[in-house]
Amino acid sequence: MPISSASSEDEFDESAYLNANPDVADAVRRGQFRSGWHHFQQYGINEKRPCHTLEKPSSQMPYEPAVRNPILRFEQRAPSYQTAVDTFWDRWACDLQPLLGVSGTGPALLFTQDTRPSQAASVLGADGRFVGYNVLELGPLEAAHTYLLEQLGARTITAVEASVEAYLKCLVVKEILQLKKAKFLLGDIRRYLDTTLERFDLIFCSGVLYHMDEPVGLIRSICGLTDRCFVWTHYYDRRRHPVPFDPIQRIESGFSTTYWSHTYGDRSADFWGGNKNTAAWLERDSLLAGFQHFGLSRITIIDDDYDHTNGPAITFAAARE
Repeated sequence: MPISSASSEDEFDESAYLNANPDVADAVRRGQFRSGWHHFQQYGINEKRPCHTLEKPSSQMPYEPAVRNPILRFEQRAPSYQTAVDTFWDRWACDLQPLLGVSGTGPALLFTQDTRPSQAASVLGADGRFVGYNVLELGPLEAAHTYLLEQLGARTITAVEASVEAYLKCLVVKEILQLKKAKFLLGDIRRYLDTTLERFDLIFCSGVLYHMDEPVGLIRSICGLTDRCFVWTHYYDRRRHPVPFDPIQRIESGFSTTYWSHTYGDRSADFWGGNKNTAAWLERDSLLAGFQHFGLSRITIIDDDYDHTNGPAITFAAARE
């Protein structure tokens, strides 16, 4: 029904409005407007922009549970942002509603409130930007950081993801947010790092190291391909880990450390961890020493959240002197 009958933002079909007005969608992505509703209130209603009220409650599953496998169904609705994100209805970690007005996505505000890409740019970029940088992103999950890295001016972003589900979500996001600089690759991170002939101006490694079964090997591979790396990761501290972690001594290319290893539980549902059955955490000092040993010796601590809910977490930049 015509939008003139809508009395609140709750009745406003954000997705339909942005689909019908691609210039507005682009302006929202650039931050000129908070949302399509914001634009409609200021300009759209007077410009008689095409839009409609919502046709269904946001909690309604868009297809029958019997065909919930998104690959094995056919779409009956008109193409929209909503039909695209509904491919993974209720399987998203990140919230896409603020950008696209869609429902059925997750709670994490990584697209709109995550500061890690801008933190990386403030320390490792030029004038707080990544203009001209060729970036390698490890584990993009749902492309939230990819989107923000592109907003920060990256020339190219190569993003490597091992989870098939996450990879397909990244392709959905690439299309609906019209990412122009990003290329997504499906495969094992270590195998990519150890076989690529490319070097990168920056490697962005957020939420990855603590999922690796051989984290020092990953650090060595990273340091061989770049002069700058941004890291957000958990680290091991026995005072914060009542769950048993097994100590394993490791020596990698002359670097000796202790792996605190654990086995993942149920990997069948809602699991977005590593692609091995086990993961090893490093202690804080060993983590930083590993980057220094393999050549990225200038360490800048950005944040150290010892009381993080899931265990101590550290944000830092590592660069070659």
